[in-house]
Amino acid sequence: MTNMDKDNSAIPYEPYTTPLTKFHLFPHLPQELRLEIWNIILAEPRQIKIDCKKRRILQRRVVDSWTTDTPIPALLHVCSESRYLGLSYYKPYFSTKTCSKAIYLNFERDAIFFQDGILSYLTGEEKRGVQKLVLETKDVAYFGHFNLDFIVQMESLRELEIWGDGANLPSWYDNERYLRNIRGDFEEARNTDPGWECPRVRLMNSKTNREDGIIEGGALIPGWTPADREDGDEIPRRVEIFNW
Repeated sequence: MTNMDKDNSAIPYEPYTTPLTKFHLFPHLPQELRLEIWNIILAEPRQIKIDCKKRRILQRRVVDSWTTDTPIPALLHVCSESRYLGLSYYKPYFSTKTCSKAIYLNFERDAIFFQDGILSYLTGEEKRGVQKLVLETKDVAYFGHFNLDFIVQMESLRELEIWGDGANLPSWYDNERYLRNIRGDFEEARNTDPGWECPRVRLMNSKTNREDGIIEGGALIPGWTPADREDGDEIPRRVEIFNW
């Protein structure tokens, strides 16, 4: 063993533990590699909780502004290259006549989180565009009564999670009854409009953080329209679409 080997063996190894927060050579990487890195970041799904501030005009309430605590996607303010790519992916939504501030979203990947009480305030391209929706409800017993008609109108909706713990249920209204009722609400909506592309629904218990049931998505009769009813087409009275 040489003197140099002896000297090196005496130096204890200390792993590098300081997190790397800056990489100054990134701009010098080949463009193809930089774009690949940006795309990896863009592919990360997000859940954005959105709320709204309302005001009263005469006898009705309208949304004054939409708000979120979710930061603007980082790629939109890293550099001009990332912003250019990010703006091809994220689009501004949820601005109002009184508040031009937008929330940048990609409806194909981002899940939108609402309290069910503000669902009916959705309009326009937001109502048409949301594909993944998470709803927190306090009144699980009447969820279908207050929300299902509006959900049917959300033409792009493909995935829906409903979170509730049953805390406000009356003593005689147990969790099993809630599940039967909401199953019946979706079943009735699908039989009323067999062409409706029902989203896949997960019924989540916020008390146990577990899944209570699934309602499979899709149309009972793909391509069916109300005109078909006038032609005398038979509408299925009942189709089992639920997993419990």
